[in-house]
Amino acid sequence: MPPHKGQGFMALALFLCHLLHNSSSGGEILMGFNEKRLKLIADSMNPRIKVCRDFYSFACDKWQGDEHIKTLEEKVQNTTAQVLETLHSVSEPKFLRELNNYYVSYTAVEDPQPLEYLKWMRAYEDIEWSLMEGNTSKAAEQTEKTKNWKWKIEWIELLARLRKFGFNDIFFREMVRQSKVNPSRGAIELKMPPLSYLYDFEQQVFVLDDLVNEDTVETLAYFQGNLSTFTMNLVKAEEGDDFNYLYQNIKPFTETASKLIALKDLHMPWLTRYLQTLLNSFVDPQMQLYVQSVKYLHRIYSFLSEYDNDLLCDYIQMKFLIYLMKYDRIHLQPDSVRNIRENFPLILQWLHGSLHPEVKEDIPVIQQLFANLKLKFHQNIKENSAQLPAATVDHMLKKLDSLQLVIFDKSTQEVELYYQHLHFLASEYYGNRLRLNRFKFNIHHSTLTNTYRRDSLQYLDSRTPVGEGDKKWYPYHLPFLYPQLNIVYMPLTLLQEPFYKNGMDETLIYSSLGYFLAHEITKAFDSRHIHIDANGVYKDLMSVVKADSEEDDFEKTPVVDDLAGLKLAYNTFATHHSKLLSQTVLLRNVAYTKEKVFFLHYAQLFCSPLCGYHPMADFYSYDACARVNTPTKHSETFRRVFGCPSLSTEEKEVFALWPSQDGEK
Repeated sequence: MPPHKGQGFMALALFLCHLLHNSSSGGEILMGFNEKRLKLIADSMNPRIKVCRDFYSFACDKWQGDEHIKTLEEKVQNTTAQVLETLHSVSEPKFLRELNNYYVSYTAVEDPQPLEYLKWMRAYEDIEWSLMEGNTSKAAEQTEKTKNWKWKIEWIELLARLRKFGFNDIFFREMVRQSKVNPSRGAIELKMPPLSYLYDFEQQVFVLDDLVNEDTVETLAYFQGNLSTFTMNLVKAEEGDDFNYLYQNIKPFTETASKLIALKDLHMPWLTRYLQTLLNSFVDPQMQLYVQSVKYLHRIYSFLSEYDNDLLCDYIQMKFLIYLMKYDRIHLQPDSVRNIRENFPLILQWLHGSLHPEVKEDIPVIQQLFANLKLKFHQNIKENSAQLPAATVDHMLKKLDSLQLVIFDKSTQEVELYYQHLHFLASEYYGNRLRLNRFKFNIHHSTLTNTYRRDSLQYLDSRTPVGEGDKKWYPYHLPFLYPQLNIVYMPLTLLQEPFYKNGMDETLIYSSLGYFLAHEITKAFDSRHIHIDANGVYKDLMSVVKADSEEDDFEKTPVVDDLAGLKLAYNTFATHHSKLLSQTVLLRNVAYTKEKVFFLHYAQLFCSPLCGYHPMADFYSYDACARVNTPTKHSETFRRVFGCPSLSTEEKEVFALWPSQDGEK
């Protein structure tokens, strides 16, 4: 007999209470959280290293164990693993039943087979495949029927239909971004693809094992070689001097700005057909699209038109399977938990709130912290030490006033409504994965016709702001700026050790959570985002920060954001808790003021056994060591607190959020 509607959820509630009880540590009784943090700072330090020369090593040289962000991730993973084992007994809410079905189907398949995806698509999407019907498979019988088999679909239609299942970045990249002129609605953007998809085809097809026959591999490898040469030349012509820098494994996507243009003005019937298939509806010729390069679209289609439809469909088919199989090789228990975490982050945030109902009491505390940071930044803008134009200052103040902190605090009903159209079968892993991809596609494209509040789950489910490219590397638990929504989103899971605990010393709060929030606040006003106004509309402002080149801007922006965030966090702390600054604590039997503790605790955010592999190392040229040393090296406050030589005017300006505009400073 199935459980009563409320019984299943009660079973989960009882388990969560049991889990919460078991997670309590007796160590907290022996040593308070603040004392533990100070001991960790002391144990990690190496006072023999000169603090002004290498602050990272001074603060982290004796660090042992995992990075803080990795410790948090493992805590979430472990809790998730335990919860997943209980979901079979849960009947409500529905999204947990669906999550259980997905989890069961994932764990039931140890060694995924690519052909199973095509079988599901054949059954549910009525697409016939050459790997199943023709002679491109190694296992295909060389009969008259297989030799003469032809695709029954045009390549442009196949491309559009597979895009609905997550497949992208072949020939061009299709995505939905917030409109620059009407941010409450989405708009389709067409961009040049990342060139990584054009690398060695024979190496890429390796993930399909021995599925494809050698003749087909050779033919498609030759085609991709021609496509690669042609595309490289096209993109190079568009990018000019920045091409070599952008595509030497440094930056996956071009930043060339897209322009708004009506579909009818493109004179591309093939694109109209693609969009009609993609959206499964008539497309208005007046539809506004963001297009990065009209010339690129014309020329790439002209190039593809020279090839046989069967060859193009074969190529799209293989690339679709390569896309699906790239991260779907062997299913182990850790993989299943990671897969759930990455694909259902909102459910895990909801679970954390259910497991820790006391966290709701911390939300007003964090909101006040955010308000304090905004107030201090408001004062900084009004002071206008960079001598910005009055119109720019007014623009910035209005934007800051509108900036909101969104902490995940959604009800069960809201999460239930969001996932209402998501259905999984416990016996159908391949179909479940494709259904999930289609669900994500539909959510992203729903902004083309629907309007959502800026704190809606439709936005928060994506760690990447619409139109911002691929940022999956960014640690999920950290606060994150959505520029056109003008919000900073903070997952609930951050409100736990090692980053936060109720009663945490203000010095420690401002140098961890305070820094993370300040980083996102100031980021909204850096060279890449300052042109977006309070309503998410792009404005033509006088350039406040002008990079010498794309390369210069790309390398400087992360440092600018780190330094500005650190400065704002410290200044806010000093303003609201000035009495704490001169208080001292003993670290290794040496008295350190809490001013110094602020910077030492900041450094601990990035302490790692190998700083180049820290999860918060944004770029290979800006590792965890640099994320501590570079901002502190250019921080006037840090240098004063630790008695380092003062900065020159040039050193102050190089990573300033807003360099002085008078030409003399």
